[in-house]
Amino acid sequence: PPLPRVMVVGMPNVGKSTLINRLIRHKTLKTAPTPGVTRSITWVNLKGRYQFMDSPGVMLPRLENPEEAFKLGWIGTIRDAAFGKERLAAALLDFLLENAGEAVRAFYKLAEPFPREGSAALASIAQARRLLRQGGAPDPARAAEQVLGDFRKGNLGRFTLETPP
Repeated sequence: PPLPRVMVVGMPNVGKSTLINRLIRHKTLKTAPTPGVTRSITWVNLKGRYQFMDSPGVMLPRLENPEEAFKLGWIGTIRDAAFGKERLAAALLDFLLENAGEAVRAFYKLAEPFPREGSAALASIAQARRLLRQGGAPDPARAAEQVLGDFRKGNLGRFTLETPP
């Protein structure tokens, strides 16, 4: 009889290929921290017992709620270019400052008075991390990359972006 087939489907950049690699205990499928690495359907055998199908990410054709779209951007499911890194990082900082401001302040070693608005916090982080443009002005673009990277790697800690009603 044919091998049972298992399809792994989900949004972009949620770990479908990583899950299959772990199940087969071998890095067969290419993975990366950015969406769009899996471009076609790929079948992988698990010890002659199962076949796993890895698929490219599937996105909803349209996100009605901008807050949901930003959350997908923060975790890297939607490419940063869809929002602009600075806008995306400022929105993330708005969320983090409201829900875990002290953790952000402590992680980036920011002095008081600490800004309570995302774009101002981005400038403070750029200053604290010495991410400066020529002439000594804060570079919010580099700070945005730093903040998004720290959040996605879990360096800022664990956060729940949604809670049940």
